[in-house]
Amino acid sequence: MIIHGELDQIVPFSNVQTFLRLIPWARVVPVGDAPGSVPTLRFGHDWIEYFNPQVWYDVFNVFLQARCGEKTRL
Repeated sequence: MIIHGELDQIVPFSNVQTFLRLIPWARVVPVGDAPGSVPTLRFGHDWIEYFNPQVWYDVFNVFLQARCGEKTRL
C-alpha cells in the first residue's frame, strides 16, 4: 500500500505514478468514507497525525485482510 499525501513536502505527490509503475502490485490508500479509506489525500509526510487513529487502523486492517484473504479482524 502506498500512503502518500498531496501535502507531502519531502516527496512530491507526483511520484505516486512512479511508485505504482515500480511496484505494480501496490495500490494507493483509497479515499472515501468507508472503513479502509482516508477522507482525503490532503495530508503530509507525517500522515499518521492527520486523521483519527481509527481511520489508520481500518486502513491497515482492510488492506491486510485483502492481501491475506482473511475474514477476521486484527
